[in-house]
Amino acid sequence: MAGHPTDYRPEYADQVYRLCLLGLTNQELAVFFNVSDTTIENWRKAHPEFFGAFTRGKLEADAKVAQSLHKRACGLIVSEQALTRDGAVVTLQKELPPDTSAAKHWLANRQPNKWREQSEVKHEFVNRPPWLDAAK
Repeated sequence: MAGHPTDYRPEYADQVYRLCLLGLTNQELAVFFNVSDTTIENWRKAHPEFFGAFTRGKLEADAKVAQSLHKRACGLIVSEQALTRDGAVVTLQKELPPDTSAAKHWLANRQPNKWREQSEVKHEFVNRPPWLDAAK
């Protein structure tokens, strides 16, 4: 990107950490910093504090999502606040049952050989129908 600043600044480490927590991709980080994807890669290689913040942010974000997915897969109890008719605030506990879609997703990614759906379809005739040969 000609004409755009590409000089690294120390405050970028804190910024990249917070942006990675939000789930930004490398391409989105490049847009934010107004640099190319290659520059983001170069900063990761040349600046250990940037690399560390980048890695920490992505790992923490992924861990938080994985933890939430795991809770939904297994079921959990959540607390909710509600108002009574007389205006008092009460805390209610609500049980969320296990979510089969979350469980399937978790298992398909953690144990793909056992749980991932196979999309390979093999067509094979045991007894070839005679009309297939007649069409030739």
